[in-house]
Amino acid sequence: IKYPLFLCITLNLLILLISLMNIVKIDYGLWGAAGLCVYITILVMDRFASLLLRVSYKTKQFSIVNITSRLSYLIISIGLIFTINGHNSVILILATMISAALSVTLNILVQKESWNFSKSHNDIDCPSTIEIFKYGVPFIIANSVGALFSFTDKMVIHMYRTYEEVGIYSSALGMVSVF
Repeated sequence: IKYPLFLCITLNLLILLISLMNIVKIDYGLWGAAGLCVYITILVMDRFASLLLRVSYKTKQFSIVNITSRLSYLIISIGLIFTINGHNSVILILATMISAALSVTLNILVQKESWNFSKSHNDIDCPSTIEIFKYGVPFIIANSVGALFSFTDKMVIHMYRTYEEVGIYSSALGMVSVF
């Protein structure tokens, strides 16, 4: 996890630099770019934590974390929509980030011995990086295809509608996946 996190942080700095130099327009300015960088880092950590739970055959903990993450997104979204008037896209962005952070936190708490970087992992029954990679390749391919379809859906919707409606579509898709 050290190397992917290092790569992620390096790419995040590149994203912030691109945003500062206005090479590519990022909605919501520097705050949008910083939020994107935080979210990407959370997702990288969540992906490794989820794979570690799956490879360790801790299916009960994996299911609990996954369900909790999706339910927290639903509850936070609905709570923020009723609490804050307007700015629905910002509300959905916050709900997405908070639920992803909750997922990472729960994953780390369940596997806390694997996330202690100062301790040698020789005495921990932890799968090797190659084992995690072999296990994760089909998920990477499946998720990449799903992300491509989702991206295409959003781009087509954006061609005919606004970003707000794209956000509503994305939120509805995330809420439906809970059920």
